[in-house]
Amino acid sequence: MQGDTTTSTLSASAAHRQEHEDLAARARTLLNVDPEHPQPVVITGPIGGLVNSAIRRVAAASDLPGFWLHSLPPRPDGDQRCIVQEAARDGEQDGLAMTADDMGGLLDQLTAQVQGPALLIVESVQQLSTSSANALVVWAQLARLRGTRLLLGYAPAADIDAVGTLVAMNPEVHWIDVQSPSPERLRHALERAARWTGADELDRAAAFCAGSPGLTTAVCRAAAIEGEVTDSRFPHVYANALESSAVPQLLRQGPDAVALALVMALAGHTVDAAEAAGALGILPRTARRLERFLRESGLAPDSPEAQVIVHRVVAAQAGQDIRRRAASCARGLLEAHRAQAVDLFALHSLVGDDVAGRMLLAKDIFTAALFEDAFDRALQVAQNLEATSSDPGEIAWARAAQLAVWMRSDWAALHRQREWLTDPAVLAELDGARPSAWLALESPATVELLLEAPAADGAWSGLDATFLSGRMATVPTTYLRGVVAAAETGPTYASYLAVCALIGHRASPRLAALSECAEALGGPLGVGAALASRIAAAWLFLTDYEAAARWAAIAAFTAAENEAADCAMGYLIGAQAQLRLGNFGRAREQAELAKTNFARFNATTMMDVCVWTLAHIDAEDVAGAEPADAQALAAALPDAVHPLWIAYRAYVCGRTLLRHGETDVAVRYLFGSGRDLARAGIENPSLLNWLPHLVRVFRAGGLTDFHNQVTDDFASRWRRWDRIEPAAAGRRVRALADVGTELGLVPKESPNEPGPAQLSPAERKVVVVVLEGLSNREVARKLFLSKRTIDTHLGNIYRKLGLSSRDELICWARRFPLSSDGASEAAYG
Repeated sequence: MQGDTTTSTLSASAAHRQEHEDLAARARTLLNVDPEHPQPVVITGPIGGLVNSAIRRVAAASDLPGFWLHSLPPRPDGDQRCIVQEAARDGEQDGLAMTADDMGGLLDQLTAQVQGPALLIVESVQQLSTSSANALVVWAQLARLRGTRLLLGYAPAADIDAVGTLVAMNPEVHWIDVQSPSPERLRHALERAARWTGADELDRAAAFCAGSPGLTTAVCRAAAIEGEVTDSRFPHVYANALESSAVPQLLRQGPDAVALALVMALAGHTVDAAEAAGALGILPRTARRLERFLRESGLAPDSPEAQVIVHRVVAAQAGQDIRRRAASCARGLLEAHRAQAVDLFALHSLVGDDVAGRMLLAKDIFTAALFEDAFDRALQVAQNLEATSSDPGEIAWARAAQLAVWMRSDWAALHRQREWLTDPAVLAELDGARPSAWLALESPATVELLLEAPAADGAWSGLDATFLSGRMATVPTTYLRGVVAAAETGPTYASYLAVCALIGHRASPRLAALSECAEALGGPLGVGAALASRIAAAWLFLTDYEAAARWAAIAAFTAAENEAADCAMGYLIGAQAQLRLGNFGRAREQAELAKTNFARFNATTMMDVCVWTLAHIDAEDVAGAEPADAQALAAALPDAVHPLWIAYRAYVCGRTLLRHGETDVAVRYLFGSGRDLARAGIENPSLLNWLPHLVRVFRAGGLTDFHNQVTDDFASRWRRWDRIEPAAAGRRVRALADVGTELGLVPKESPNEPGPAQLSPAERKVVVVVLEGLSNREVARKLFLSKRTIDTHLGNIYRKLGLSSRDELICWARRFPLSSDGASEAAYG
């Protein structure tokens, strides 16, 4: 927003003009102190237009003919081309008077040209070489005898060769210091240059100029070209100003000055210029001058935003060796000050060119950020390196680094960029960075590619992921023997048992042993979330929903920060278990927690599974909420989804449609669920009740042929499962209710054959635990009873049921399955 012309602004402007007039009057007086023996007058001040403008005002007010001396940069041999221009009466430069390849020759020409008193003006003494300055001083001693007066402009901060000391050798030289402009004067100059559209742009511009008159002039010029300076355009204006004013001056100061400017832009918020100069090996005297130079030229701003722009502009003009030197120095300084990872990351963000050591720097910053779970910072480091590098090795590391971040923070992004895993160079860089094996349920296609990576370390098991991704049939038998032999207490073994149970292989004896061993080794809370979540999944597939819920709760409760996937899976398995137990409120709570936890690392497919679980709960809870929208559930599946979820989504759609009364469409979805299970190699008939629902639909509709076919299919599947996992089949067969009775899977109790009703609740609990294959002592320990009590219970059970051995009890239990509380299980799931 363009500022109004206020009283304070007018006062500042008037004071500025009065200051200029006073300076000019003082300079004229000093030039005429001794007309017979005039002494040189030197006007000193900060880098920029102040000294030059002061000299021009003095020259314009002089009655003497004036000559302006300009010097070009010195040549390698030390000579310096110089030019003299004669000044018109109004102080403007008129035309070319004379030139020479060295100062001595030019001054000889000037001596021949000037016959009487005159004024020789040198605006920038600091640009003279030592030989040129020495020639000028000697000539001035002689020229004063002819009445020639010398007016010199001098910026000490830009005096590379210390030529000012040659001038100062004459004790009769008069010195006039020009003070830096006040913030009010800077703001006034900026305000007049252009229209500032934002509320803070003008203040921002004044702060960025940092008291530098030269930079202020350049910003005014760049802003005037824009006409209107917006918030988005100001960085462009500022960069243009730096490129036209400060950077050319900086480059004339030499490589030390350029390196120091870059270091201050990279680490100036942590160290001062003196320390930075010392780290660069710059001598103290030169360091003090360069520090002043950077301050006066506006190349040492306090604003982090300005530092970023300064670095970009200076680095664009600097050679690679200078950039490398500055980056290495800045990194060392930040590490010496024990800078935070965010400071090192800021350094890396600025070092966007291909400098030596950048790869090592990027790795250090990335590792620190990843250790602190600062995933956004770590990701930006890798993305910055990939975007700015042309080196194949750096690009491979940057992509592997991004994949490593996404493994922990964004599974959807990992899935989208899985084609990077086809690059052997990226896979090689991924060695040691592995996701949770549960990624196999989110994106089996990603796991397929990850399995081609070099051998995994102990933090991740490719075999574990192989099981969960549905590839167990492809694993060699020797591998499975190795798992059983070497990892009988680990998550990989638990995953193996879970998949065995899922696809319909016998697993309960080994799972019971694993569960007992896990609890004996570390107690329920010392098992570890990875192992607990897999044990929970295995018990879920074996229809022991109470055990599944308990282990799932352990997984969710004990999960560490780096076990987010195990925590989320704990909640999801808990929701599925509670659903099948008929605890719908608890199931909804667990499903929502699972969805929230999956969202933490953007596991979009697993979030969809949570949505399907909630819809499943609504479909089963007849007395509760309205069923979900089946059309929304039937939306397109994510790319490369796990086969288990394809079947589950189809089943939930079918159950939801049944609740809506759309039987015909529901039947298609239920059949589709069965086909999906078969394609996935899942033969466990207790996983989803798609066949029992079809039996009921066809029976209710009088479709005898379909009813008979489905019934026969279901009976054969169930009897096979009963032979493989009698305890699991027994726990679930009650859930089939009328269908189970119809199939003869749940025989009614007869007067001549005692059933579960003959037993007390305590005795039924003992029977359930005995079926796990435990000894009396182990049953006692699990039920927190004495062995004598268990012996008594078993004696009573044998007497009531007319049995004489454990084998007879197991056979009886297969025909009269019990839940742990002795009640029939509801037909949910």
